[in-house]
Amino acid sequence: MINAVRRILPKVSTTTPSNSTLQGAPLGHQAIDTVLKDKLNDLMRMEEKISNLDAHDALYLLTRCLTIPRLTHFLRCAPSFDNPTLDEYDAHLRSTLKKALNLSLEDQQWDQATLPVRLGGIGVRKATHVALPAFLSSCLASSALVEKIVPERLRDVVGAQDPRFTEAAIRWDTLTDSSSRPTPPKEHKQSHWDKPIMEKIANTMLSNASGKGKALLLAVKAPHSGDFLLAVPNSSLGTRLDPQAIRIGVTLRLAAPILTEHRCICGRGTADQFGLHGLVCHTAEGKYARHEEVNDIITRSLATARCPAQREPQVQRSDRSQKRPDGATMLPWKDGKQIAWDYKCAATLADTYLPYSVVEGGGAASHRETQKIRKYEDLPSCYNFIPIGSETLGAWGKCALKFLIELGEKLIIETKDHRATSFLF
Repeated sequence: MINAVRRILPKVSTTTPSNSTLQGAPLGHQAIDTVLKDKLNDLMRMEEKISNLDAHDALYLLTRCLTIPRLTHFLRCAPSFDNPTLDEYDAHLRSTLKKALNLSLEDQQWDQATLPVRLGGIGVRKATHVALPAFLSSCLASSALVEKIVPERLRDVVGAQDPRFTEAAIRWDTLTDSSSRPTPPKEHKQSHWDKPIMEKIANTMLSNASGKGKALLLAVKAPHSGDFLLAVPNSSLGTRLDPQAIRIGVTLRLAAPILTEHRCICGRGTADQFGLHGLVCHTAEGKYARHEEVNDIITRSLATARCPAQREPQVQRSDRSQKRPDGATMLPWKDGKQIAWDYKCAATLADTYLPYSVVEGGGAASHRETQKIRKYEDLPSCYNFIPIGSETLGAWGKCALKFLIELGEKLIIETKDHRATSFLF
């Protein structure tokens, strides 16, 4: 039969059933290794070229396009969660990230990096973490359709009755300490199988940390602290970070080494390898630029929301103080009152703020907001004062979060763009 076909189609290729694939999905056990090796080879080719890209572009492509997103279809179609090639894939993924951002990653920093952004990572997911939720959710989502397609004699080995599904579910129970399995309709969604595994890893890291390590993990898990990692790098929108900025942002988030330890020119301390001294040093010019940039963004956003504001307005204060807030609206914002705001950024890991940072994410920023409220408690009654506090590791204070979310909602109404709040953050 094969010879007859070859006489008609001499260049046709043949494959054995065990090595067959259908639209990228392996149809046999041996084909799993074949497809996965091809995926690994693609990653290795990309690893050689990734350093030619802009660092922010490279990170965005790694997290959104070129790695796990290209592997997810395969992971959902094949029981590959125990395949050793996935460990090799993760090792090359780690090497690719190091080359893309020009940084070093120890095991603990790599483990944190592979967490979702909301849990304190940078969103570069491990294939070994994704494989299990992908297969479990796919089995259950396709179970009803498969039962209609296959003969009746095979229906007791598909979906939740598949021996490989049972093996995967037991492994999931072990990884999550026997957490409750997702129930319909949530059991069909990969995210509901993935979330408990990631939260277990993140909580274990947090419970093993103390002091500055705990404060760092709480800060990077705080709401909106990692939004810079979600921004699409676009120069015209001002959302593309230069290579040094994205490298600093990621290394601070992961507590990775960023420079050589040296004596600072301020003469007051030593700049350690993690770059923390530069965040509190009185000679660091970047602090003033940050202060101006944040206030400028708030002012422009208020103008877009049809509530123009002025910077450092002359405000009559009962204590005759010459200190002025950073800005105030010229029109009422809510309840017939104008708002005045003042911004302050606290160093998350500074000794002064550490007692607040180890309690909750954004604790240092909230503490600074409380101080600002006391400082401006004598403002005229026509103003509603809003303190805006943030931290060097990205966390926001409670008052700042409430105001920025409210401002974002008004921007959505005015611009008709549902992404306006995310653009603001």
